[in-house]
Amino acid sequence: MKKKCFSFILIIFLITFFSACESSQIEYSDETVSTSVQKNNKDKIYLIEWTDQYYFVEGKQEMRKVLRPFSKFPRFLQSFGYAFASINHESYYETDAIYRVIDKNVVTWELGYSYMEIKRDNHTYRDYLGIVHRLPPEEKIDEIFSKLKKPVVKEFKSKNHAEVRELFYRLLEDEKVFCILNADQYKKIEGYYKIYVPASSKEEMTGWRRGEFQRELHELYGQGFGSGNSIVIDALPLNFDQETQTAELTCHGPIQVYERIEKYPKSEFKEMSYEWTLKWFEKP
Repeated sequence: MKKKCFSFILIIFLITFFSACESSQIEYSDETVSTSVQKNNKDKIYLIEWTDQYYFVEGKQEMRKVLRPFSKFPRFLQSFGYAFASINHESYYETDAIYRVIDKNVVTWELGYSYMEIKRDNHTYRDYLGIVHRLPPEEKIDEIFSKLKKPVVKEFKSKNHAEVRELFYRLLEDEKVFCILNADQYKKIEGYYKIYVPASSKEEMTGWRRGEFQRELHELYGQGFGSGNSIVIDALPLNFDQETQTAELTCHGPIQVYERIEKYPKSEFKEMSYEWTLKWFEKP
């Protein structure tokens, strides 16, 4: 019974794997794809992070040449295990990666931007289909990557988010710049502010009542949890006004939510002031 069950699972996995491989060949074949996809493949840039160094490759065909020595034969058991855990991409902890640069943007924590996740401690890599393969020897990879172009890597740090954001939008227009790490975060304006809500005591806001206001704000202004418009209310109110029976709560979140709040009085919005690091890559 166990053998039959294992054989059935293996057959299903092999069908899924070869179907995925076939679809990927169709997706990237210059003979079969549409003109727009051909253009995208030609213009696509890949950023390679390997042993604390960066390299880049322009075009799908050039990327294929670089990866020619890499094994195409999957490690079935690992691939099968990761396929079931694919909803949590952190089940595979890479030490290096090859990223697809999309509109100058690389999101380093999302699998969708990783063309290849490299795990050097056990000499494997996982491709964009989620299939695990064996890595070539490190010295071979060093030799391959050392022949590639290296970008000019630049950083700017500041606690003034408006200043960082202004630089970010200038970089988007700069033709030399081909990649900005985690670019989407610099489009957001997040800060803190106070709202004044009805309460019978300061202590009332330390438990479920505070949670009620947080859920209410999400439903009214943040389109629910997980929408990207997160609202966080501090655990303790700063002040309680006995005369007006109102508590002062501090909220953290995006300015778009702050601007929608009309039900409760609110203070001025103040943008966050922790240090932002803007990291980008230019063609030499």
